[in-house]
This record gives sequence, C-alpha cells and structure tokens, in this order.
Amino acid sequence: MGAPVVSPQSDGNRLNQSQPPPHMSQSQTKQLYYSDDLYTPEALFSSWLNLSFFSVTTALLFYHMTVAKSIEADPRIAAFLSLSLMGISCAYVYFSVGPYWSRMNHIQQMCVDLKECSDSQAASIKRHKNVYVSLGFGTILIEVVVAILILYKTYSLL
Repeated sequence: MGAPVVSPQSDGNRLNQSQPPPHMSQSQTKQLYYSDDLYTPEALFSSWLNLSFFSVTTALLFYHMTVAKSIEADPRIAAFLSLSLMGISCAYVYFSVGPYWSRMNHIQQMCVDLKECSDSQAASIKRHKNVYVSLGFGTILIEVVVAILILYKTYSLL
C-alpha cells in the first residue's frame, strides 16, 4: 500500500524474525512492549494521519475563502480543488492503514512468540491496533461526509 513498507519476507527486517536479534539481551526482549519496535509503526501511521489532516485543512480553508469571497474563484473550481485535496487526504489514510496493520500484527505475533510479553501486553497491542485502524477509517468517513456537504452546497449555488 502507500507508505514504504519493509516486506515481511525481507531478510533484513529484524521485526520479522521470530527470534530476538543477536544484539538483544533477554532483558531487552522483555521490554518489547515498551520499545521502538512497537512505537515506530505508530509513529509512521501518525505521520501519515498528520499529512492527511494538513491536506484536508488546506482544502477546507481554500473552499471557505472562496465562499467568503476572500478569493475570487468559480465555486465549481473551488469545490473541485477542495474535493481533490480531500480525496488525496482520504487516500493518505487509506493507504497508511494497511502497512500499519501489517506492522502491528507482526509486533503482536513477535510479542506472543517471545513469551516474555504477557498476555495482557499482546492483548493491549491488538486493542490499540484495532482502535487506531477504526479511527483512521472514521476519519475517512467524516471527510467523505464533509465532501458530500461541499458537493451539495456547490450544486445549490448553481
């Protein structure tokens, strides 16, 4: 999907190994739940969401400025440009969910395989993954509703 992803089949990806890397001690593997291995996928997903929010904010600001006549533009052109930015914003979220899901599934499985993570930590990883994915799709839904409202407003202006 959208963001660069290290393939689960890649030999160079230490997250995809069922055994801890040779440079990790037993005490470090016990800390998997609190490590960068867990937070990196979340940080990447958060970055894509930030880009999406920036894009939708720009779209809405531009549309508002044209409707408020701060910028002289045909309402159809303004709607088209705003809806295009919102579509790109939705694509950012949509194409970032897949890699996030895969990465977090792998971290969850790694936690279970290492047996140093407790069952509650593995369950927490799964719960957070599901919540964040749901919020990502919720964001897309809200953006689609706003886009429909813009279309309706533009249609009524004509």
